[in-house]
Amino acid sequence: MVARSARGEKHLPGRESAQLAEADDVPPADAQTILDAILSNGHSKIFLVEVEATGGFVYAPITAARRRRAGGPRGALKGRTPIEIFGREDGAVVIGHYRDCVAARAPIVYEERLRAPPDERWWQTNLTPLTDDGGRVAQILGIAIDITERKRIEAKLSTTERQFETVVANIPGVVYQRILHPDGRISYPYISEGVKWLLGVDAGALQSDAELMLTTIDERDKPRFHQAIARSAKSGLRKKPDISAV
Repeated sequence: MVARSARGEKHLPGRESAQLAEADDVPPADAQTILDAILSNGHSKIFLVEVEATGGFVYAPITAARRRRAGGPRGALKGRTPIEIFGREDGAVVIGHYRDCVAARAPIVYEERLRAPPDERWWQTNLTPLTDDGGRVAQILGIAIDITERKRIEAKLSTTERQFETVVANIPGVVYQRILHPDGRISYPYISEGVKWLLGVDAGALQSDAELMLTTIDERDKPRFHQAIARSAKSGLRKKPDISAV
C-alpha cells in the first residue's frame, strides 16, 4: 500500500525515515542513519498504526531489521489494539489521541502516562497521519520518547516547592529574594505573602514595582537601607539594616 502524509507526499511502508527526519531532500543513506539513531536510543520507540475503514486502530509491524535495532520483540505489537496492549482505561485514552490525529490530518504532540508491563511510564508522543492514494488517513506514524525520569524530577520539585511554601507561610516575617541590577535598579523575584501583614503591601504589587518598598520605609532610614543593600551586593553577605516602617 502506498501511503501519503496529510500534505500529500508519498510514503511506502518501511520508508518512514523520510517523515521522521523531515529530510525529503537528504540522501537515503543519511536519512537511514538518522532513523537508526532514533531506534537505537532506548528512550525512543517508533510504531506504525493501521487506521481501519471501520475506525478501529491496529498496530502494524515495522521491518524485521528495524525492529531488531529498536529492541522490540517479534510480533510484540503486530495486529494488536491499544486496549489489548494498555488495558481498557489507558487504551481508550490512546485511541482518543489517534482519533484526534486522524481528525486533524496533521501531526500532534502530547504527553501521556501508560500502564503496561512491567511498569508505568510517561511518554512524549508525536503522531503523524499518513494518507493513501484516495486521501484517507490510512496509517499513523508514531514516535514516543520516554520522559519518566523528567516527570519524576518535576514531581520532586513540586513537592519541595509545596513544602517550602508551607514553611514560609508559618514564618512570622517575610522571606524574599532581592536582586540589585548593574544599573542600580532593585527587583524582588520572590517575596512571601507575609509582607502584606508586615508592611501592608501585596507581594504581587512589590514584584511588579519594587519602588513600593521605599514608600514603606521611614525617610530617615532610607540612606541606611540603600547602604545595606550596597554592602550586601559587594560582600555577598546578607545585611539586615535597622530601619523603621512608615
